Amino acid sequence: MSNPLDIVPEETRWVAAAEQTRKQHSGKLLRMQIILFASFAVFFGTIIATVNALLPTAAAVTLVVGSLTAAFGTGMIYYYEQKDVQAAVKQQLIAPLVRRINQNFEYLPKKGLKQADLHHSALFPNINNIHSGDLLRGRHGKTDFVCSHLEVFQMGPKTRKAPFRNGKFEQSKPSFSGLMIIADSNKHFKGRTIIVPDHFEKYFGRWFSKQIAKLSYTRLQNVEMEDPDFERAFEVYTTDQVEARYLLTPDMMERILRLQHQLKREIRIAFYRDRVYVSIDDVQNFRVNLHRRLRVEEVSGRVEEQWALIRSVIDGLGLNERLWTKD
Repeated sequence: MSNPLDIVPEETRWVAAAEQTRKQHSGKLLRMQIILFASFAVFFGTIIATVNALLPTAAAVTLVVGSLTAAFGTGMIYYYEQKDVQAAVKQQLIAPLVRRINQNFEYLPKKGLKQADLHHSALFPNINNIHSGDLLRGRHGKTDFVCSHLEVFQMGPKTRKAPFRNGKFEQSKPSFSGLMIIADSNKHFKGRTIIVPDHFEKYFGRWFSKQIAKLSYTRLQNVEMEDPDFERAFEVYTTDQVEARYLLTPDMMERILRLQHQLKREIRIAFYRDRVYVSIDDVQNFRVNLHRRLRVEEVSGRVEEQWALIRSVIDGLGLNERLWTKD
């Protein structure tokens, strides 16, 4: 069976259009990078010259203010310009690759999941900020899905590297960077059930592990599962113990363990309302390098990888099998 993303002649047209867009803007982006570098060079050079009494105060102030203004203005223009160019190139190259998998799939490079989606899942408590993009939505079998690359910033203690934003301290690096898949469950859940990795049991034991986890999920009840392998790998929290056990049958727990083993990545799962939320850690986004020639093999490989992850989740959890009756 041939791969739906095997290289075919029509890709020449897609790459040519995307490459033309990239070339049209790469020079401008490079010039802005040079201006940024020069502005900071002037700034630091002025500071050093002033400390060594090589420049009068008035000239030093003028150079410092001018270089910082140039750096700030150029930096803002560069940030938004490269985002627009990225989106344009990806729309010309990645969107056709996605539609070749399924003509009804929709790829929106500038769109992403909303913060409300993350709050509904409750998989990431204490969210401070999210960055989301490369939205893909469609249907696999009987199951509608939407997915997006996601970076989640959660509240953390004050550190030297933690920036201060909106009156809150934020971690300098995202606590999660990967793929979030939201799929139709064919059932309306009365409560919320979440399944998160157990990072502490193998080091500190079950009791201590549960006490640590409860600090993040204070409004949910911990569920003791009968499968020892599942208990060692995951913690389960819910608003409804009866519904959680209805969802997490021995077969479903085995499916989740098998899915994690297959993906070889950390996964989190939530059941809420009529949706299943699955986050997969360590999945790269569709970002392209705007300063070198486009290589369709690299881009198609990432599209293929993401589509394989989506299929694995929907098939692995049996969502097309309609395991739960619809209310």
